[in-house]
This record gives sequence, C-alpha cells and structure tokens, in this order.
Amino acid sequence: MNIQGIDHFTIRAADLETSAAFYQRVLGLSDGPRPGFRFPGKWLYAGGRPVLHLVAASADNAELEAYLGGREARAGSGRVDHIALRGQNLMDMQMRLLSLGQDFHERVVPELGEHQLFIDDPDGVRIELIFPYFPENQMAGEQLPRLDVQN
Repeated sequence: MNIQGIDHFTIRAADLETSAAFYQRVLGLSDGPRPGFRFPGKWLYAGGRPVLHLVAASADNAELEAYLGGREARAGSGRVDHIALRGQNLMDMQMRLLSLGQDFHERVVPELGEHQLFIDDPDGVRIELIFPYFPENQMAGEQLPRLDVQN
C-alpha cells in the first residue's frame, strides 16, 4: 500500500473568494489550474503542486454533492471535507480493506490519472486514498458513479 504522504486537503468554503484570498495572502499559496468540475472551486498550489482544494459550500449545489457527497455545514474544522493520501499498490490496499471488513467506496477519474478509494475514520473524517489509474484496475469496493470532468 505504501502511503507516500498527504496529497491535498479540501475545505468547503463559506465564501470561496475570501478563503482563496486568505490562503494566498497569508500562506503564499498560488491560484492554479483545476479540472473542469461542474461545481465552483479553486485549487491552490505550493511548490508546483495543488495542496489545497477549495469548494464553494452552498446548500443548493447538487453537482458538489454528487461528487463529494453531502456534508452538514459547520464552522471551524467541520469545514474540512476530506484528507487525501497518495499511495501505490492499489490491489494491496483493496485487499487489506476487504480483509479488515472496512467499508470503502471507489471511483476512477481517468482525466486525472487517478483511482480513488474513500473510507471514513471512526469520527467521520473522510479519507481519500489516491492510486495511479490504469485501465486494467479492478473495482473491489462499492463503486461510485463516474462523473464527467470537462477539459
């Protein structure tokens, strides 16, 4: 499974522009390219990598909920949507989760070259595990619907 480190974290921002400006001004992150998801958001970069994904939290955003699932709007740390870890050996991780009886969901995003697994920790924190996408990858958990990403 070889977890390599944190890939990014995602925050559901009450005010997308204000949050983006804060992280750019205070932490020196820079605005950068983001795939054409069908919901508002920004990817902020450090060292050439997108480390913070901001998404606009709004009660009527069906596209966001279709992609990330519903979340109760909360303040503070309750706005952290998920933590993403990048790994290797997808099949090893799938087999580990199955052997532990751990529920997980998965999705393939070929446009990003990613095969994603999603699990929840005991406190309900969503963890995304990102593995390289290959056409021969198999699904072992509950498959999430494939969503189109605009190019």
